Amino acid sequence: MSSNPCSVNLNESGHRICERGHLVSDLECVEVRVANESAPLVDLAFEMLEYNPARTELTLQRTVSYQFFCPDSREAAALAERLTAHLATWRVPGTHAVQRRTLQREEWAESWKKFFRLEVISDRLAIRPSWIAGDAAEGRVDVIIDPGMSFGTGQHFTTRSCLSALDCLVHSRCAPSLLDVGCGSGILSIAGACLGCRPVLGLDIDPAAVEVAEENARLNGVSGKAVFRQADTVDAAELGTYDVVTANIFSDTLIELAEKLKGVLKKAPESRLVLSGILAPQSGAVVEAYRACGIIEDSRLEDREWVTLVCRHGHA
Repeated sequence: MSSNPCSVNLNESGHRICERGHLVSDLECVEVRVANESAPLVDLAFEMLEYNPARTELTLQRTVSYQFFCPDSREAAALAERLTAHLATWRVPGTHAVQRRTLQREEWAESWKKFFRLEVISDRLAIRPSWIAGDAAEGRVDVIIDPGMSFGTGQHFTTRSCLSALDCLVHSRCAPSLLDVGCGSGILSIAGACLGCRPVLGLDIDPAAVEVAEENARLNGVSGKAVFRQADTVDAAELGTYDVVTANIFSDTLIELAEKLKGVLKKAPESRLVLSGILAPQSGAVVEAYRACGIIEDSRLEDREWVTLVCRHGHA
């Protein structure tokens, strides 16, 4: 999925780094607070916008806090203005407020870390940030992904469900090939490589995401096993076909890419296409679009708002 506009790059200590690798002493924080009853509406709106704030429930105040971290005061001011406009457009009920403040480097590092934790996907796979130390449980692969400029840290249902589906698919096959469309941070590609997929190719329209994914692959020791490429489209003539294809992007794009994603999925009974980033009310349209081109739903993972589809080639 696409980049979060208000994230920053971190080094191994959790400190923010600029493009040339120098530590930055402080950081701007934009905070939105809404009444508890308004939180479901705001949660859904932020997800649809691909905003990924740090979310905290303030029990005593009966409010929910959303914190966005920006690199400078100009960006923070622009974001605060956009958020204020969003709240007005959404007609958020109850009390709400948008505030700005500056965080010192040490405060920023610790504030960020509170919201990221070990995510255990299965007995075979977990995702963790680099500041959570420790060896993986016996028989389990721990993929290290730090929050940065690209989508995908394993915290959101769309990413977790893709990882769960991928884990199950790899476990039931011998070294399947993997194509990850819209790779973002590279989390799915890297997890696949760590679990034994060969070859692994991640594509993203954003060259910055490709750079982040390559760095994450190096961090996890799979640089030669997970390859990343900037691409504006999906072309089977150029890419070939794969045993497993994942696409964690939004419904409209999934529908547009239906024929192309079908084209890169191997025509074999065990081949699977994993589609995610689908809001529940839009899942029917996605299923129908793929059925129309010969791809049918095999299973699904879902929570209250999101759906992930595992699909395969249909039979005549």
